Amino acid sequence: MIAIHAPWGAGKCLVAAAVLLLIGNCLAIQQPSAHPSHSRFHPDKSTTFDLIKRGNVNVTFLDKSNLLGYDAAEFIQLGGYRVRTRMGMITDYNSAEFDDVDGILGFGWGGNFNRSAALLKTLSQKARPHWDIEQPEGYVPMPRAFAFTASKGGAELQLGGYDDQALDGPMNMFPMIGDTYSVNITSIKYGGVELLHFNDNVADTLAVAEAKGVQAPAYPGLFDSGTTCNLLPSTTAKGRFKIAPHTIFESVKMAKPGYKPLVYTIGGKEFTVPTSADDCVEGASEALILGDPWFRKFVIFHDLKGDGPYSIGVGARKASYTLTPPHHDKHGKLDTANGITLASGLQKLALSRCEESSLSKVGLKSASRVTYNIRIGVGTPTQWMTVIFDTGSFMLAVFAHSPPKGMVASGLLQVAQGVRSHLSGQPTGVSVALALVAAVCCALGVVSVVQRKSRAQSLSRESDAANTYPYQSL
Repeated sequence: MIAIHAPWGAGKCLVAAAVLLLIGNCLAIQQPSAHPSHSRFHPDKSTTFDLIKRGNVNVTFLDKSNLLGYDAAEFIQLGGYRVRTRMGMITDYNSAEFDDVDGILGFGWGGNFNRSAALLKTLSQKARPHWDIEQPEGYVPMPRAFAFTASKGGAELQLGGYDDQALDGPMNMFPMIGDTYSVNITSIKYGGVELLHFNDNVADTLAVAEAKGVQAPAYPGLFDSGTTCNLLPSTTAKGRFKIAPHTIFESVKMAKPGYKPLVYTIGGKEFTVPTSADDCVEGASEALILGDPWFRKFVIFHDLKGDGPYSIGVGARKASYTLTPPHHDKHGKLDTANGITLASGLQKLALSRCEESSLSKVGLKSASRVTYNIRIGVGTPTQWMTVIFDTGSFMLAVFAHSPPKGMVASGLLQVAQGVRSHLSGQPTGVSVALALVAAVCCALGVVSVVQRKSRAQSLSRESDAANTYPYQSL
């Protein structure tokens, strides 16, 4: 068993680049309420639930809060898509910060390898052969692309692409750097002052590079819906910068009082992002994070179709564009044969589906501008749960009751007969066999102050290790 030390929750400490870098004060654990407001999944009420391994989830955060549970396979509905996947079921926890949320849906990528735990990979394929999972006949995979945009009151997830009617101008496309939703940033200015002074003998700033006609140095910036503020490196990032960018930012703030916009340069294009009490800026060791202020102004498109290279798009959102509202209490009737939601009257599952395309829109609710919460369906018949949506991780877990007494865990050893029997509707005594080999986990993030959200980041790598790893390493 591995205890994954990962971050999530207001005031929790996160870790950056797989190194536990404590850059703020963590809060003492407040014990959970005797009557938490979150819902729990009932595995005994689902005809498609399969237990994979008991006690296989053990997640410990840096402030010592802990999640315990088991590993399972179940159907998940997100917008107009319904797929079978691996996930974590949380039964026990020790912090009040989990009292009012039903779980977490990480929509990160982390790499196109066989046993990636990313739900995004499951949604975009007809099968996960390394898990012995086949989707129901007739399932049309989601194009591996999505867009995210937000307001102070909510957000919108666009599955399968982006809606050009939301844009005020072009969608500017840039290469994605590595396996996270990062782009190369060559300049950030605040009050006209350059914040990125690179330790480069040829050109230490974008202006110098342009004057010399040479390639400008760059630093990766990560788009993350799980970070409330824009974050600047508060160190020299192991000598990458001459001066910490956040140090320069604070100096300019003192010399020129009042809020001024940040001007980022990506691929030769400038993007202006406001700063204010709501559009906050914080220091974060070596991390450069493009957080919620970006999503409130732009539509951020994540294009991972094919085998790469992948791209990130940034397009200004129309001021007149209305985000899909979060209809948490109204749901369409689900046609489980093809995974499409059939809307009746006003029951639209927070979903608007474009007739001429595969685009599916889902509305999210903002919880005090700290988290974006999205409605997902779990199991058969569907049990609706509200979970945190986070593009900075691919953790998928919900709070759940214990599996039925006497249920035998399928583990990793049995054949795939159970999957096909469940999907065909035939009864079977064989549990689902989901092949899985564990991975090496690392975490990425920054510390968050009180009333600002942080989140869990678990990036997996394929390994031939034993099968006793928790669900983040699926």
